[in-house]
Amino acid sequence: IEVQGDSMEPEIKSGALVLGEAVLKDDIKYESGGVFAIIYGNSRFVVKRVKTNEITTLGTLTLWSDNEKYGHITVPANEIHCMWKINMKVAEPVR
Repeated sequence: IEVQGDSMEPEIKSGALVLGEAVLKDDIKYESGGVFAIIYGNSRFVVKRVKTNEITTLGTLTLWSDNEKYGHITVPANEIHCMWKINMKVAEPVR
């Protein structure tokens, strides 16, 4: 997956290539403590950090940017279409 934008900097730079592993739909409620690529809502695609998972208690998943100026997004669980756990950076542009 090619990451676009600076919302995950400094950890992941814009233009970085990352490798992700698909998360089964039934297992999304158990995932936390990492960076994930997620498709939700009306085909919105983001790469964000999941610090804690509140799907079983609140029915939502909060997606955090590493770059503090972007904050977070709270997504209802029923709007999450696909999710991949990012395992490693394959390549990253030099600046």
